[in-house]
Amino acid sequence: MERTLLEEVSQFLFLENELLDSHQFEEWLGLFAVDGLYWMPLHHDQADPYEEFSLIHENCALLRMRLDRMQHPTAHGMEIPIWTSRVMSNIRITHATENIVEATARFCLVEAENDRQRLFAGRYHFTLERGESFKIKRKRVDLVNCDAPFASIQILI
Repeated sequence: MERTLLEEVSQFLFLENELLDSHQFEEWLGLFAVDGLYWMPLHHDQADPYEEFSLIHENCALLRMRLDRMQHPTAHGMEIPIWTSRVMSNIRITHATENIVEATARFCLVEAENDRQRLFAGRYHFTLERGESFKIKRKRVDLVNCDAPFASIQILI
């Protein structure tokens, strides 16, 4: 049975979440295109990561450094394992061409470290490159409370 584009994109996004939740960070980074970007705006409706500050705006080289730091045995703030569980829904294809698929999804993420828990929620915006498999060209994470004060965000959302 042939899957629809929405089913293929959904399965890819579910895989991305599973890799993050199971700490398979190398495999997760492998989902990105060479020129892929990970962006978490600082405020609602932020249009450009280059003209304004962002919570996170990283290319693959910076993501590699973040992962190396997160996995280092003496990384500050990472002595106790941080566990996450993501739930994603309302996946929609917003635009598709032969080479690019744009999709959005809603998410809730629980972060747990010892007896402390935090909740993150919002909307993902993905730009995916089509090929033998999808590659993430851009992942934008719009947090519901992006303009609130945060303690350090140690995880990838």
